[in-house]
Amino acid sequence: MLKKKKSSVCAVILAAGTGSRMENATPKQLLPLKGQYILERVIHQVQKHPFEQIILVVGHEADALKRKTKIDSARVQWLTNEDYLRGQSTSFLTGLRNVRPSISSAMVFLGDQPFILDTTIAAIFKHGASKSEREAAGFVIQPCFKEVPGHPVYWGNIQTLSLSDISGDRGGLQQMKTVRKEAMEVKDPFISFDIDTPEDFTSAKKMAHYLT
Repeated sequence: MLKKKKSSVCAVILAAGTGSRMENATPKQLLPLKGQYILERVIHQVQKHPFEQIILVVGHEADALKRKTKIDSARVQWLTNEDYLRGQSTSFLTGLRNVRPSISSAMVFLGDQPFILDTTIAAIFKHGASKSEREAAGFVIQPCFKEVPGHPVYWGNIQTLSLSDISGDRGGLQQMKTVRKEAMEVKDPFISFDIDTPEDFTSAKKMAHYLT
């Protein structure tokens, strides 16, 4: 009997954007939410799960984010995307191209989504890792809540993916068109809630009781 390959997964957190819609001098990643910065909350949420590597891609105000975000973990690797003004795709590529060769798959998170449920992350991780162990080709698993897609997105068998044609501010959406994509229904309305505007931040503060 052939031995089933063991899947390993890297978390890639995209946090390089300018947050221009926030209309605030403070980077939105450093806005406080229930005693922690938004980005800190995302990182701590990710750290609860068995990712072998955690890549944090920053760009705008990179030094401030690194200095103020309190993270003490050997798994976390900070990467600065100098081309962040060219769009989210540059951060996506920076992250995926720095996943260790020994790691087969990646889960891509957004640095302004602190409300995603632990159970959602665990379910996507488990389903993606199992699929990666069974299959050799690249694939994508994207969570959906009531048919609305969101994050984190699982990229399986990333060594098989062609990343050279990705550009602009659509991140991995271009690549999704070239690989098998599975929509995974989850019971989590927060997968599509990112904090982009002052109104979003006001809503986030009102919902802070959901945070752990």
